[in-house]
Amino acid sequence: MLTVRVSLVFFTHWLSWRLPDFRTRYPDVNLRITSNIWGGDSSVTDVEADLEIRYGHGKWTGLRAERLTWDTLLPVCAPGLPSPKAPLSTPKDLAHHELLHVLGYEEGWGYWLKKAGASKVDSSKGMQFDTLISALKAAELGQGVALARSSLVEHMLISGQLIAPLKRRLPTSEAFYLVYSPHSIVNPNAAAFVAWLSAQAGEAHARY
Repeated sequence: MLTVRVSLVFFTHWLSWRLPDFRTRYPDVNLRITSNIWGGDSSVTDVEADLEIRYGHGKWTGLRAERLTWDTLLPVCAPGLPSPKAPLSTPKDLAHHELLHVLGYEEGWGYWLKKAGASKVDSSKGMQFDTLISALKAAELGQGVALARSSLVEHMLISGQLIAPLKRRLPTSEAFYLVYSPHSIVNPNAAAFVAWLSAQAGEAHARY
């Protein structure tokens, strides 16, 4: 049994629809997927997982970290949210909309608004969520504008569930990483998953 502990938003919006490819390539590997919201600084062995996917800067004591995403920050909302009375064509127009915040990210709305030249927009207003999953769902339902990580919403933008009405995209220093103890890679199933996931991440990065 290969146990992989995964950031919940990463599983929902990135990994889940790629897993069938792994299952096809490695049908004899028994996978157990467990989820977390925030990885924290606990070691992989503390959570009884062989591998873990975390969000951060890629430095965890005693663990190897392989980068999986190269994100930009972009505001997203439902297609029907912008209107003649409440346009959304410039960053300053965000003053007319509910901001959907996600707790725990270093680079949130305050950071984006300042970099986009809209620091006068009140970045403290709006609803707060403890996971990007919730913020993206609220945005999809037309309840406000979420600040998304590009790797997690490309499929929603393609399908039309969300739109990115503002052109300004800012690179983020944080990313999702595959994290594991150097000893884990001795397990051939773990090694296979690491190689497969790294290839998937490389393909996604090349596309976007």
